[in-house]
Amino acid sequence: MKQTWNEIWSKRQFLQEEGETTLESLIRMDGFDTPLGKLSEQDFRNYASHVIKTLDLTPNETVFEIGCGSGAFIYILYENGFDVSGIDFALPLIEIAKQKMPACAAKLQWCEAIDLKEINADVIIANHVFHYFPNLEYVSAVLGTILKSGGRVLITAMADITFKTESEAFRRGMLTAQEYEKKYDGLDILYFSKPWILNEVQKLAPNRKVYFLPHKMPKFSQNEYRFDCLIL
Repeated sequence: MKQTWNEIWSKRQFLQEEGETTLESLIRMDGFDTPLGKLSEQDFRNYASHVIKTLDLTPNETVFEIGCGSGAFIYILYENGFDVSGIDFALPLIEIAKQKMPACAAKLQWCEAIDLKEINADVIIANHVFHYFPNLEYVSAVLGTILKSGGRVLITAMADITFKTESEAFRRGMLTAQEYEKKYDGLDILYFSKPWILNEVQKLAPNRKVYFLPHKMPKFSQNEYRFDCLIL
């Protein structure tokens, strides 16, 4: 039976294993524990530092994450006193985020990205999430809301359509054909071309500047098939 990404993520239940830190549990809950990229806490903290540097983020700024999951990324900011908020389409993950970040629980909402009407934040992050969106029309609608905010934007790990064949072959190579069909039946990911993104941003916010950056998540085996998009 075909599954949807929403169903997959909504099945996740929090379980903090013996000896795990809170962040280690959140990293696992947010899916950074697969053969495509199994990250340690230090790996994830190094990645967060890289993102903070890319965005030139300062502690007095507000940060909103689209697709925050259980909050692994913004938890690092939360620990350091940042004003964080976010949404996710999986209710169990948002409930976990609220539990682990009680001071900002009211700013963590169960919501589809396309249903967002406005975002009030200095910085908007979408980390490893745009490839789960159903189609480009959905992406365009979300971009419209993001760009109206006026904040700096970083969208990470966008699947590059230039390398779709290689990326799919790599994913299939991790499993037997039968295992792959069982695990990913109906779970396609969305690929992006850089010219399409440039065109959309130009239409929606012609004064914005777009920069394409290499994706640099430690131990993520598909880095070469993904790119980050910084919009200023």
